[in-house]
Amino acid sequence: MSQKTKVKLLDVGLDAVRRRGFAAVSIKDIVEAAGVPKGSFHYYFASKDVYALALMDHFGRHMADVAAAIAADPQLSAVEQLRGFFRSYAARMAEEDHATGCLLGVMAAEAGDLAPPVRARVEAGLAAFAGFLLPTIREAQKAGAIAAEVEPEALARMLVNAWEGALLRMKAEGSDAPLKDFEAVVFGPLLRSDA
Repeated sequence: MSQKTKVKLLDVGLDAVRRRGFAAVSIKDIVEAAGVPKGSFHYYFASKDVYALALMDHFGRHMADVAAAIAADPQLSAVEQLRGFFRSYAARMAEEDHATGCLLGVMAAEAGDLAPPVRARVEAGLAAFAGFLLPTIREAQKAGAIAAEVEPEALARMLVNAWEGALLRMKAEGSDAPLKDFEAVVFGPLLRSDA
């Protein structure tokens, strides 16, 4: 079996879970969408919980790639890098008609029903998301765009929490209004790019 099949299983599952939730997506749904036999799923993943762990790793690599690409632009201030990250994410949500969400937020909403290792990975994923933001937040603080008394780690966690909440509202409303609210508040009074 090829790695291409494994990636395809992860890609179609990522889309399905972000749209419908982890519990609502069956192994049958995943293999049918991927166009592969059910045995292909079990060749790579011993169970749906093992699949969930791989799915979150797959998603984490994508997030890291997006964050690295935006941070690599020397023309952007730290605040503009943060804004660029969230704008690129919002653009993807618009492409998907505001019907999906962040895998981590979708999985976190189901945390009470997840196996302990999966729940722990969701928690670790949310912490990693904040960790992606932290170096840029520190840079923005050095530039004076964030008050010195603000704890960077707490701000990173707050941004993740606010973003995930905005994505949940976006999905419920089928509208980008919550994402626009997030940007207006975060990149207005909280983080100023003109500092």
